[in-house]
Amino acid sequence: MNYRRVSDANGESFRQALTIYRQSFPDNERHRDMVIAERVDAGFYQLWIGEDTAGVAMFALLHELTETGFFLLDYIALRRDARGGGAGSLFCSHLIERIFAGGKRLLLEVEDPEFGDNHGERVRRLNFYRKLGARELLGVPYKMPPLASGAPTEMLLLLAPVGGTSSLAGALVRGLIVQIYEELYQRDARDELLLSILHKVPETILVAA
Repeated sequence: MNYRRVSDANGESFRQALTIYRQSFPDNERHRDMVIAERVDAGFYQLWIGEDTAGVAMFALLHELTETGFFLLDYIALRRDARGGGAGSLFCSHLIERIFAGGKRLLLEVEDPEFGDNHGERVRRLNFYRKLGARELLGVPYKMPPLASGAPTEMLLLLAPVGGTSSLAGALVRGLIVQIYEELYQRDARDELLLSILHKVPETILVAA
C-alpha cells in the first residue's frame, strides 16, 4: 500500500476518494462535494490516501486546528473491497505516527455507543480506535451538529496518541470544541448547541486509561 497526500481536487485520485466518501457516510454526516474540493485546494483539509493496484483504496481528511497542537480526523473510510485484513489499522497508525512526529496529536470524533440504534457498529468503531492507542476524553458531552437535516449526533472525543497524558485542562478542551464548531461546521460562537456543550465541560478532563 502506498500512502500519500493529495493537494489537487481536480485529479483522478481526488475523484476516487470522493466516491468512497459518498458511499461511506449518510447525507447528514457529509459535506457537499464542492465544499470538500474547496477545502482540499485551499489546504484547509489534508487529504491522505492509500493506493493499491486498483487505485485509491482508502482516504482520510485531516484538519489542523489553528494555533494548537492538534489535528482533527474529520473523515476516514476504505473502499468496500479493501476492508478487513488490518488495512484500515495500518493506515490510521501511519497518520497518527506522522502527526506525532510533527509534534502534534490527533483528535477523533467517534459515535457514542450509548446512543443510536446501531450499537454493535458503534462499539466496533470505538474499539478500532482504542486498539490504535486512542483514548476517550471523559465527561465531555460532545455532539456533532447535523450537516443537513436531522438531529445532532452524540459523539465521544478521543485523543491519539495519549503519550502519558492523564488529563487535559477544561479551558483547552472548550477552546478546541469552539474551533471545531467554527472552522469545520461554520457555527457561530453563540450557537445554542455549542453553548450547551461548553457549559457542561468540567475544569479538568480525565483521559481514559
